Amino acid sequence: MSLKRLSLVREMGLLWIIFVFAVACQSIPDRYPVRAESKSLAEAQQVAIRDELVKHFGSPKSPIVSSLIPPSLGLDSKGVLAGQVLFKTHCAKCHGVLGDGDGRWLDARRGPRDFTRGVFKFTSTGGTPTKLDLERTIRQGIPQTRMNEFSELSDSEISALINYVKFIAIRGVLELRLIALMGEEGELTDELVKEEAALVSKPWESVEETVIVPELEEPAPSQKLLAEGRALFQSDRAKCYDCHGADGKGGGAGGENLKDNWDNDVEPADLTLKDYRGGKRSIDIYYRIAGGIPGTPMPAMRKVLSAKEIWALSQYLKSLE
Repeated sequence: MSLKRLSLVREMGLLWIIFVFAVACQSIPDRYPVRAESKSLAEAQQVAIRDELVKHFGSPKSPIVSSLIPPSLGLDSKGVLAGQVLFKTHCAKCHGVLGDGDGRWLDARRGPRDFTRGVFKFTSTGGTPTKLDLERTIRQGIPQTRMNEFSELSDSEISALINYVKFIAIRGVLELRLIALMGEEGELTDELVKEEAALVSKPWESVEETVIVPELEEPAPSQKLLAEGRALFQSDRAKCYDCHGADGKGGGAGGENLKDNWDNDVEPADLTLKDYRGGKRSIDIYYRIAGGIPGTPMPAMRKVLSAKEIWALSQYLKSLE
């Protein structure tokens, strides 16, 4: 082995040791941080919210699943703790040990970094993700971003990670709702907390019912359908050109100064690259057009376009070079 190659191997080995050490040293805090949204509340109100959340969800070091979370979601305290251990090992370097996007290892500026807000970009529902949506993201990663694939994880490990993500999303969204309610009502009651928890949990309970199902199967490719898709792309009904540009490479006038829900700058995708972040299967493209991309300026078009028109657009996008 040459000295240059040996030096490179040693350097990579050192980087790996630093990486493992950095991940291992990320300690789980004793309590959840104060949310920025709650800072306008009185200290006593902040304490009341924190006490409610501790009672039903535990602390970061000792998460619990109370009766507020419906049994149908399949969450339990032991499973959530197992998921947290895996999350710390594989995900915390970017998403933070609490899943709030406060990672220290990488500056992951794209993607749903803060899971505590319950917003997920790439779903088959246009909203709350199914288990299969989350599994696909974990296994395959997100192209053009720093979200790597974790295909080496076992089915049980991925299930544990998904359950932990559900847990922190439900807890986080409930916290935000309680903060808003405290500002309006001035105090919390057990009944009010129970009602809000049910509202937060409901989308996860009924998520399979919200999967977008095309009203017709994907038509066979044809020049006619391709022409329809091209016309739609350039039309003022779909207005795809406004952000993605007339050639689909981005740079449209409507795509300037855009932000996502995480206050990141957004650049409309170059649709000619084909390596779409939300998946390149025909059905993935259908989901993105029909359901939009939650948390971003990409709108849902299923109430504007018919299933045939969405398939036509999908076929046109696949033809772009």
